[in-house]
Amino acid sequence: MIRIAVISVLPAVIAAMLFMTACGRSDTGGVPVSFNDEWLFIRQDSANADKILPGIIPNHKWEEVTLPHTAFVEPAVVTDRQWTGICWYKKLYRPDRRQRHRHTGLLFDGAMQDAIVYLNGAEIARHTGGYLPFYVNLTDDLEYGRENEIMVRLDNRKSSLVSSGVSVNEPDFLWYSGLYRNVSLYVTDRLHITAPPEYPSTTGGGIITGVRDVSRESATITLSVHVSNDDNTPRSFRVKNILLDAAGLEVASSLSELSDLEPGQGQRLMTRMIVMQPSLWTTETPFLYTVRTSLVSENGTIIDSRETRTGIRSVRMTPDKGLLLNGEPVSITGTNRNQEYPYIGFALSDNAGYRDAVKIREAGFNLVRCPHYPPAPAFLDACDELGLMVINSVPDRDNTGDSLFAEATVLDVQVMCRRDRNHPSVVMWKITPDRGMIRGSLLSLLHQTVKEELPLGNSLTSGLTDSVTDVYDPSGTYVTLPGAGENRQYERPAIRIEPVNCLMFDYNRGYAPDLEASGIMDIFRLPKFSYWFYRSQSDDGPVCFIAHHNLPTSGNTVRVYSNADTVMLFRNDTLIAIKGPDSDSTALSLAHPPFTFVLPGYSPGTLRASALRNGREVASHAVSTPGKTSTMRLAADFSNKQLKAGSSDVIFVYATLTDSAGNQVYTSDALVEFTVRGNAELVGVNPARAEAGIASILLRAGNPGKIMIKASSPGVSEAELMTESGL
Repeated sequence: MIRIAVISVLPAVIAAMLFMTACGRSDTGGVPVSFNDEWLFIRQDSANADKILPGIIPNHKWEEVTLPHTAFVEPAVVTDRQWTGICWYKKLYRPDRRQRHRHTGLLFDGAMQDAIVYLNGAEIARHTGGYLPFYVNLTDDLEYGRENEIMVRLDNRKSSLVSSGVSVNEPDFLWYSGLYRNVSLYVTDRLHITAPPEYPSTTGGGIITGVRDVSRESATITLSVHVSNDDNTPRSFRVKNILLDAAGLEVASSLSELSDLEPGQGQRLMTRMIVMQPSLWTTETPFLYTVRTSLVSENGTIIDSRETRTGIRSVRMTPDKGLLLNGEPVSITGTNRNQEYPYIGFALSDNAGYRDAVKIREAGFNLVRCPHYPPAPAFLDACDELGLMVINSVPDRDNTGDSLFAEATVLDVQVMCRRDRNHPSVVMWKITPDRGMIRGSLLSLLHQTVKEELPLGNSLTSGLTDSVTDVYDPSGTYVTLPGAGENRQYERPAIRIEPVNCLMFDYNRGYAPDLEASGIMDIFRLPKFSYWFYRSQSDDGPVCFIAHHNLPTSGNTVRVYSNADTVMLFRNDTLIAIKGPDSDSTALSLAHPPFTFVLPGYSPGTLRASALRNGREVASHAVSTPGKTSTMRLAADFSNKQLKAGSSDVIFVYATLTDSAGNQVYTSDALVEFTVRGNAELVGVNPARAEAGIASILLRAGNPGKIMIKASSPGVSEAELMTESGL
């Protein structure tokens, strides 16, 4: 029987009372700690959800969850409207009595869509907007020395402020549900370095890093630190900054003069450091530094501290040379990414976001455009590490043209800049939607807002017009690319400097009962033929791929994607032809055009391509006509990140149906049943139907330990895969 479910191998333990102690956290120096564990969740699907108070719902009806979490497990292809409604999260928190003299707050990275936060039954905060963070100061409302109940009410029902593209009734993309990003706990001194969304004035709170006069010889780092005194007495302090390299060695430092701050006041302090012979951040060598910022008392005691990762690089654009990174022109090879996974929607773990970035980089791209909304912070962290440039985007909303839309969009731009300003990977800020119109006066205001929020540089704006923004970034159109495979259409949005050529992953588009299927990988992150076309455009390693299944229905035209200069094609060890790259009008615009062969009729067996450079084979690829399905092989996609326990981390598991020789049976659509033993659970449709011979499902980690996955299908030998999750 086909079912959509979350199948757990762990006992369902719903605790009547959940608490976490603050003991041991009062001296953390303000470093945020994860607040993702031990939440209780309930979804209210009834028509009377607005009238139901969660306080009357007994604990045993709530589900124990770990964040990130989706409120509803959707089908992989959402053929009808996504789930919308009201859901609740709650958690008990026990701060000790000493903590009453400290500052305590919660940072929500993403809550879809309208959030109300309660503490011990009283409303203490509201927030609208699902893609950007908000901060809740708990200091004056907590009851110290006892358990406090934190409750979050979320409502993702349609409204004009839901970020879903041109129209919430005909959305360009789905917005999903739940506390789908991380929540962090801050326990600091009352005199503390603020979090970016904590302070409402221009540039907000937190730390701003800026660089100027960048060269291989030296660079100047400017640091702006926002400090707040929530104490009831004046406080004196100095700001100390230490710049650490990747090995943790100090390379520069600064110490400010003594400052005084009155109770209830906030202040920004600026300092500069000169870095000699800096290691610059580039797409090829993404060197990262860490700034350790401390508030120091008159006697040298550290009051509060933060660490900010950043890179030393400059970004500018010229009409003749395009994008310049550290003064050097960069040839852009770009793609677009929507962040969703099948079933769990936007509730990706930090590692899942990293794995997406790895796939984009491995495909040969050095820039990713986030077309509809800002990605999760962990994805930007991965882009920083991997040398993947980013065009960040303000959330797309249904443009009603009223003052509420304008106010919400300006606030989105402010919070986006404050959250992401220190990421060296972010090179542009897109301030217009991919579709629809925006008033010129509002666009000018958004452009000016970016400049005000980023006074230390890194403030290039992009959009649908270059009359206001710094860079012209038109919305997508549909074109057919050469060698795209079997009758696929691909989205090809472009920016003025160089085109951003494709969509990376398929996603649910909202306005139609099927996927936006123009990605070069499907929604399960499996590569299509077109993936190899784009991969072949890079010179990073030799590529050779036959875009043909060698089936009777595949046709006699065979394309080989390669970055070599010559390709030899064999069928059953007989040479078909030796060819150079295609030379038609379309191919002339490509770095590495495809190699096109025409077979002399159909014959089953093996096609093998040999890619040559200067007469020497550098890569090869073979495709064989499969026989009858007889066995399976299991594989898991880790993409350079181990499955992490206790963090809602998920990986894809693939069951490939093969013949007795191990050849993938592309025509198989068999049902595959997955089972798991160990500290993990399966998420998705199970049994899963194979597509082109591969059945896919998600595996979510529980506690650390070994995990055994099995796959079975009628008439086919079972397959097993042993893996493990770690901390």
